[in-house]
Amino acid sequence: MNILRIVYDFPPPWSGLSPGTYELTKAQAELGNEVVVLCGGWPRRKSYSEKNLRAVRLLSALPKIGIILTYAPAVLFSLLRLTRIYKFDLIHGHNFSPLFYHLARKMGIKSKIPYILHMHITAAGRWQRSSPKVGFWTRLEWVLHRFSERIGCQVADDIICVSESVREEVQRFYKADPKKVLVISNGVNTKLFTPNGQKAQVEGMDEEKDIIILFVGVLRERKNLENLILALQFLEKRYKLLVVGTAQEKWYYRNILRMAREKALLDRIFFLGYIPYHELPSYYRLADVLVLPSHYEGSPKVVLEALASGVPAVVSRGYQADRYLESLVHRVEGNNPEETAQVIQEVTKKKGDVDVQVVREKYGWPKVAGQIQDVYSDVLFRSGQQEG
Repeated sequence: MNILRIVYDFPPPWSGLSPGTYELTKAQAELGNEVVVLCGGWPRRKSYSEKNLRAVRLLSALPKIGIILTYAPAVLFSLLRLTRIYKFDLIHGHNFSPLFYHLARKMGIKSKIPYILHMHITAAGRWQRSSPKVGFWTRLEWVLHRFSERIGCQVADDIICVSESVREEVQRFYKADPKKVLVISNGVNTKLFTPNGQKAQVEGMDEEKDIIILFVGVLRERKNLENLILALQFLEKRYKLLVVGTAQEKWYYRNILRMAREKALLDRIFFLGYIPYHELPSYYRLADVLVLPSHYEGSPKVVLEALASGVPAVVSRGYQADRYLESLVHRVEGNNPEETAQVIQEVTKKKGDVDVQVVREKYGWPKVAGQIQDVYSDVLFRSGQQEG
C-alpha cells in the first residue's frame, strides 16, 4: 500500500511528537507499505530516505507565525505535485497540520484518495483549559488549529483518536460523526524500552539508597510539575525527583525553581533538561516510578515507555488512555500534593507489578501499525478501491 503522511513533527530532532510518528511510519514500512512523509524542518533539516520510507522536508515554522502560514500551505502544493508522481492509496494526516488540504476537500476539490485524520490531542481542549498567561500569538494559532481540526473531522473518511478522552473531545467540540471515530492507542518501541540494559548515572543520586521519581515531559503549566514537587514535602528525604525535559515556558520554569527553593526541596530535585530519545531508556531503568501529574493530556508516550521498561506509572485524572491501558496505571484522583505522595509511596513499596510482556504484545508498534492497517483496509473497501 502507498501511504502519504502529513505531519509537521518527524525526526530529527527526536522530541515532542516526532518519535511516535517515526516509529509508526517505520512499523508501517516494515509491513511492506511505501510511506512518503510531508514533514517540517526545511532548510535546517534535509529530506532523507530509508527502506520503504521517504521524509520530504517542507518549510520550518517561523516565530509567531507558526506552521499555518509556512508548512501548511506548502503541504498542499507538495501534495498536488507528489500525487502526479506517485499513486497513493491513502492519505493520513495528523491533527491540524493539513489545514489547506482540509480546506481543499471541504471546498469540493474532490480526491479519490481516502483520507484518515489522526488526533493526538485537540486544540479545542487545550483552548478550554488554557491559562490567561498564554500569549496573543499562541491563542491566534490555536484558533487556526481548531478551525483546521474541525474541517478535518468533517472531510476525513475515518478519525483515529489516541485515547478515549480525545475521542470524546473530537465528538463534543468538532461534532464528528461517531460512526467514523475510533480509538487506537499510541505504541512503544519494545526493543528500545526494556527493563534490561544500562542504567543512567546521575551525580548526587544514589541508586541503592534513594527512591527515584521520574518526570519526563516539557516544562510548561499544563504538565503541573509543581504538584509533584510539592508532593516531596510528604515523602521521606530519600525520595528524589529526576526531571527530564526542556523549559518551553520560561516563566513557568522560573516559578517552579523559586517554589522548590522556598520549600527547601531544591536539593532533592535534579533538572536534566533535554535527553535524546535513544538515551531515555537508561533513565527509565534508573527510576522506581514515573509520575505524570498533568492537568490535561492526550495519550503521552512516556507512560508506555515507562511500562515497557518495567517502571510503574502514576498518573493524574488529566490522563485518559484506552480502557485496557487505564488498568495498568495508578491514578491520583484528587491530583493534590498529599494524595500524589501517598500513591507514590504505595506504588514504590511494591516490586515487579508491571506486566512487561502484556505491554509488548498489546502496545508494541507492530501491533499498533497492524490495527491502523485494518482501518486502511476498511476505508479502501468502503471507497471501492483495492489495496496497493
